[in-house]
Amino acid sequence: MRSFSTYLDFMPFGVSKGEALKILSKIYNFNVEEVYVLVDSQNDIDMLKISRNSFAMGNAQKEVKEVASYVIPSNDEDGVAFAIEKFYLMTLIMLIFSFTFANVYDIINKEQRNVGFFLS
Repeated sequence: MRSFSTYLDFMPFGVSKGEALKILSKIYNFNVEEVYVLVDSQNDIDMLKISRNSFAMGNAQKEVKEVASYVIPSNDEDGVAFAIEKFYLMTLIMLIFSFTFANVYDIINKEQRNVGFFLS
């Protein structure tokens, strides 16, 4: 496998960044599908395949771009900042909305329980 045209990578069979990500997800108890993966070379493709949030940098190799969910601007064009601003912030907004909705729902349920308590 080649990370870049001038590199030749040698790895034992079954070793990849994707496998490492799976192991870390078990150790730290997170869903590997939810990880944001921003990559640029072929040795990253395994990570792209297991994440729903996969981004290939604009300067990535063609094979990498074909596997990624999104292609973002290159390193020189602040592609990582672009992804954070466009995707992470949207996720954060959705999480805040979900949290707020859950809190409002919980408050309403508590009020109903309190009203029920006082009426009985």
